[in-house]
Order: sequence, then structure tokens, then C-alpha cells
Amino acid sequence: AQDNDLFIVTYPKCGTTWTQHITYLILNNGVPLSPDQRLDLVWPHLEEVGADFITNKATVLENHRLIKTHLPYRFTPKSNPKAKYIFVARNP
Repeated sequence: AQDNDLFIVTYPKCGTTWTQHITYLILNNGVPLSPDQRLDLVWPHLEEVGADFITNKATVLENHRLIKTHLPYRFTPKSNPKAKYIFVARNP
């Protein structure tokens, strides 16, 4: 993890997309994704694209590298204490 990493960490089907949209709006001063942008490209899913993609091609918005993951906490990259994590939990 890098200083500017912003992770959204959720269990699947627990508000991931909703959280991504809200966070994107906050970082982008209320301006939503344009019609030609795809949420899965703006917030790449770590388990699908791998660390090389994140390192070389992840979106940087407002100085944050945007990353989504469904990994359990113990497997989430935590090597940098300056990285930011938004964790969503719900009662099924």
C-alpha cells in the first residue's frame, strides 16, 4: 500500500457500489462519473486485476489511488499506515 491509497473494503453485496459512488462524489466535489466512465475502471477490484494493475494503472483522484477489495481484513494490504480504508459492514 502507498501513502495515497484509498481502499473500499466490504463483504460482497454489502453496499460496495453505493460506497464507491458516494466516495467518488466527495473526492470529485459532487461531480458524478461521466457517461463514458465505468465504475469498475475508476475503482479497480484488487482480486480481479491484481497488484500490477493497481501499481501501474489505478485511477488517482484528488491525490488518492482508488482500490476496491472484498478480501478479509487479514489479507488486505496494510503495509503503509498512511493508506486510508473505508470499511463497510452490515447485519445481514
